[in-house]
Amino acid sequence: MPDGTRYWGCTMRRLHTHLASVLGVTVAVAALAVVPVVGAARPVIGGGFGDTVVIKTNGTLWAAGLNASGQLGVGDKADRTAFTRVGSWSDWTGLSCGGYHCLGLRSDGSLWAWGDNRYGQLGMGVGDITNRTMPTRVGVASDWVAVSCATFFSVALKSDGTLWAWGYNADGELGLGDTWQREIPTPVGTDADWVAVSCGSFHMLALKSNGSLWSWGMNGYGELGRGYTSFPETTPQLVGRLTTWGSLGAAHFCSYALRTNGTLWSWGLNDYGQLGLGDTSLRTWPQQVGSDTTWATVSGGTSWALGLKRNGTLWSWGYNAGQLGLDDTVDRHAPTRVGASKSWAGIVTGAHHSLGYRTNGSLWAWGDDGYGAFGLGAGVQRTYVPTKTPIRLDVTKPVARVLKNVSVKRAHPVKLGYLATDELSPTLKIRIVIRTAGGRPVKTLQLGWKPAGRSFTCGFVCYLTKGVYRCSAYATDLAGNQQTRTVAKKLTVY
Repeated sequence: MPDGTRYWGCTMRRLHTHLASVLGVTVAVAALAVVPVVGAARPVIGGGFGDTVVIKTNGTLWAAGLNASGQLGVGDKADRTAFTRVGSWSDWTGLSCGGYHCLGLRSDGSLWAWGDNRYGQLGMGVGDITNRTMPTRVGVASDWVAVSCATFFSVALKSDGTLWAWGYNADGELGLGDTWQREIPTPVGTDADWVAVSCGSFHMLALKSNGSLWSWGMNGYGELGRGYTSFPETTPQLVGRLTTWGSLGAAHFCSYALRTNGTLWSWGLNDYGQLGLGDTSLRTWPQQVGSDTTWATVSGGTSWALGLKRNGTLWSWGYNAGQLGLDDTVDRHAPTRVGASKSWAGIVTGAHHSLGYRTNGSLWAWGDDGYGAFGLGAGVQRTYVPTKTPIRLDVTKPVARVLKNVSVKRAHPVKLGYLATDELSPTLKIRIVIRTAGGRPVKTLQLGWKPAGRSFTCGFVCYLTKGVYRCSAYATDLAGNQQTRTVAKKLTVY
């Protein structure tokens, strides 16, 4: 624990009391699974202790909720109850949120950190434990490819397959063979075949390229999956002999993993049924959760978990104060389906809230919203079912269209009404192209910058020959994104 105290085999109640004395809260946050570099093809979401941070498909970074340590990255420590853009960059590609800090990746492979730095978890330099309220670059390396945050420590992978760790280390969770804190990224051994990593609260899971599973750090509840409880392991330890592990989800004193055959496995602390095995008994070896072979991803929260299946359905189990999304506060000891939707595309857990996004780009949240992490404004404390947030993650290119068909005599004025909209840009540059029926452009109108989201009429004198033409409108936003497809309207010259 951060003050050096050790509890082995203690009850969750006693542990919660201890953490409250350290953090001023009721529990420590379970960290997120590794988030690989994904580019702008799909969104990335992260949840910490009372905060939500997301990357939209256009590469912009947004945050809402608790900000006492600057973990929102907006330049101050004031909470936000509405999603606020973080900086002006639009090339964010990866993200992970810990208890009170975040790591982010940009498209050039650079690593950035912000928020709480009391144990050097931001990696800013030897002796540097100063919090940052804005994204700050970690070193000068530009070959980072994946990140994962725990409550008080951080890990990342480089493109050469090496694994690096820094921050709190009293339980050996950095895997460096000791229990000394590090304030800069430090290589974990010399192996260069790591492909995935996931931080629990005080332990680690990692995969190698041969499909083998490794663990280290705290093991008071069997969360390392090696068949026993023990004092911490300070170096990576092999978990069994299987080489078919596919993805990881280390959580709060327990662990989850998927195998390549689509099965879900869990082990460690189970006092609320968070292992999904139908009971509340601790497990020290990986145990299969049910018999289903269609699991796609899993995310472990403080004492609960979320899972997605390949058919787009959402499932939850474990402790329930609303974060299971089942419209009650009854704990579940086995995976239970959440609603009827089959359009879920991504999930993540914070300390006391759950997040998911659907294929249409909408972001949903449920559980504790005492700090405004849902972006719904002040006054919302808790929801018991997935609740749609105001933010959209799939930022489409600007939309522009001609409003109606037009007929006009030769050499007479033409008036074309058009509408151009965009989610982010307040103004758009408009271009209208008139083509023959065969698609050949014959006239282009550059209309300059116009307010987004309003209808306009542009006029010109038509010197076209008689015939039927097609009018298309295009919009370019401030970031240079241009719409590439539009529904054309008919222009008849008679």
